[in-house]
Amino acid sequence: MMHDSENKSSGFTLIEMVMSVAVFTVVALIAAGALLAVADANRKAQAFKSVVNNLHFALESVTRNLRTGSSYSVAAFPRGMCESEYATGIAFTSQAGVATEYFLQGTQIVRRVGGDNAVGVTAPEVQVSRFCFLL
Repeated sequence: MMHDSENKSSGFTLIEMVMSVAVFTVVALIAAGALLAVADANRKAQAFKSVVNNLHFALESVTRNLRTGSSYSVAAFPRGMCESEYATGIAFTSQAGVATEYFLQGTQIVRRVGGDNAVGVTAPEVQVSRFCFLL
């Protein structure tokens, strides 16, 4: 005589398999969301670092040229965005004896050497709102 308990096969039922796949899917979606959030934060941090590095390089260049120059003047520059006694640019004679100017043009810091066309010192994606000098 055979008993019914001996006929049962061991293994997982269909409901157990569906539940385990559902739990795995939920965990995978949460992990993918976290990974995308980390990748987005990294991209934003890299962009911010690029802007800071560019601005640091530009201000270091301005500082170096001002330190070695002479005959400083702010008279030719407006005082619109700065407080009343501050100017939005500076003109001076470089160490090589060439007239040099740094000023804000739109949202970019630019340099004019010897009356030539102004050349951007900061990258276009760097938005400078104030660039003020006081002599």
